[in-house]
Amino acid sequence: MLQPDGVRLQVKTRWLPLEGGLSQLSAIRKLESRGFDYVMAVLLDKNFDVAEAYQIPYAAVGRLASFAAHTNSHRLVLTPNVCRDPDCLDITEKLRAADQRRRPRSPSGTHRSRYSKASAVRSASNGLQG
Repeated sequence: MLQPDGVRLQVKTRWLPLEGGLSQLSAIRKLESRGFDYVMAVLLDKNFDVAEAYQIPYAAVGRLASFAAHTNSHRLVLTPNVCRDPDCLDITEKLRAADQRRRPRSPSGTHRSRYSKASAVRSASNGLQG
């Protein structure tokens, strides 16, 4: 995702239908090509609501992710140590607020589309870099 100010975001989202599920994000390919400035890591609970969200700069991703030779990619798992890293910015509340403003509701009031999460990340990420 390219921001208006030229900042490049790579959004990684993981749905955790069970409490305590694995918080490994999808593969980060070609990390060395510097294809992004920040990873926006979003964990969704069983209802697709934002459970946790972090903005992680490229340099920190390079330091915190591990290389997986069998997929020729890097893996980033949101462990407590990763989330407490000084370069890892917790944006959970900001993303939840953006999601509340943008989410579509079904007649039951519970359904969330995955598309709305991308819109919420885009909205919440404006002005986060610093």
